Amino acid sequence: MQDLRNLIKPGVWIIAIAFIASIAFMYGRSAFQGGSQESLVEVNGVAISYQDFLQVYQDVYARYREQLQEEISAQLEQYLKSQVLVEMIKNELLWQEAKKAKIKVSQEEVKEAARETMRPFGSQEAFMRFLEYRHILYSEVEEDIKKQLIINKLTQAIKSSTAATEEELKNHWITQNERIGVSYVVVKPEKHKDGIEVTKEELQEYYQEYKEDFRVPEKVKVDYILIKPDDFADKVSEASKEELENYYQKNLSYFSIAEERRASHILIQIADTTNPEDDEKAKEKIEEIEKELKGGTDFATLAREYSQDSASAEKGGDLEFFTYYEMIPSFSEAAFSLEEVGDVSEIVKTPFGYHLIKLTGIKASYVEPFQEVQERLKQMWKDEKSEALAQEEANNIRKEMEEKSTSFEEYIREHPDR
Repeated sequence: MQDLRNLIKPGVWIIAIAFIASIAFMYGRSAFQGGSQESLVEVNGVAISYQDFLQVYQDVYARYREQLQEEISAQLEQYLKSQVLVEMIKNELLWQEAKKAKIKVSQEEVKEAARETMRPFGSQEAFMRFLEYRHILYSEVEEDIKKQLIINKLTQAIKSSTAATEEELKNHWITQNERIGVSYVVVKPEKHKDGIEVTKEELQEYYQEYKEDFRVPEKVKVDYILIKPDDFADKVSEASKEELENYYQKNLSYFSIAEERRASHILIQIADTTNPEDDEKAKEKIEEIEKELKGGTDFATLAREYSQDSASAEKGGDLEFFTYYEMIPSFSEAAFSLEEVGDVSEIVKTPFGYHLIKLTGIKASYVEPFQEVQERLKQMWKDEKSEALAQEEANNIRKEMEEKSTSFEEYIREHPDR
């Protein structure tokens, strides 16, 4: 992304973040989008399809337009297209090198990154609704996040081991400091002011037409006192074991770990969800696969051969462990209604198409034991008590000011750090 950083102004850097998000959520998603998979370019034999490129470009274009609040020029549009393609090629090259280097990331790293991805949405449920709206499977998101983490590790390793030669430093200095001479003519509007006469009526008309340009926005001046909970942390006494145990019992929901299930699935896409014929074709195909399955063919073998979820198909359809809210409701409802490991669902329809789901593992819900969460409990206790002391201080200040026993200025003099 360094080339992109150098070309984009800091004021619109959020667009670059949108660019990364687009790559992460759309790249490699051809199995879910339908439509033409004509190859646009190949990177060491790996095709980047026109459909993949179009999905990323459309997303980046929309975000650019939203950010700039204006029509995008033909020149900028061409620049965006080239940058999207360049970034997709770079991403694929880095991914290929990362696989050669056998760089790994843990499942915990992936889950933590996924949690950070969900954070701006406010809740896991909101994030899943967003994915459902965009017709994106959570398993694909996790796979993209995993790829990006691996690529990040590779690029970090490259940066850490790279040293610039004297020749490279010289070339960089020349690039940054090279100057060229130009000739130009400046026509200053100020020179023509004296020759223009404006009548009072014209001024009045101009004023009325552009009246909003002269509007002075409302302004307020405020003084404030900042009461920070952290300032009261040293006043919080250490909680006794009995207090911690009682606090633990009152906050068990914080330590409840939801049930997780592991499943494999076979997905057959509906090419055009608005076309009944395409729907019927997809349904017929999944029914044929179901017959093969009931005839004794191995589920994983069928998934590798037929499933259009590219991320899981190569793993025999395996989605690894997930909670109920990590998948869209229609999928989770089917997966969590299966009773025993090895059970296979009836045909399930979701916004992505038709699925067969096989339950392969269950991790029962549980509450983390007190002994394992004591340190977190202590911090939660301290944070809560500090917050309470800060709130009490704020209430006392307000009361004293209302009763005129102190003034805003007096308090500021006594507590200059606030």
